[in-house]
Amino acid sequence: MEENSIVTIQNSVINKAIDFIFDNIDNEITVDDVARHCSYSKYNLMRMFKEHTDEALYQFIKRTRIERSA
Repeated sequence: MEENSIVTIQNSVINKAIDFIFDNIDNEITVDDVARHCSYSKYNLMRMFKEHTDEALYQFIKRTRIERSA
């Protein structure tokens, strides 16, 4: 598989994860919930998310929840 294809797939998964978080931020979602929604293992999704956003997935969920409540 070409490098561009891998990056495109990873970007798609990250976008799917972010959309899920935004759509469900009022619920008590966990990293496991996001990973399950994206059909990835928790560890692979966390690694990929950190690599592409420079922020840990659980930290992104927490920050988004705080920003939404403010």
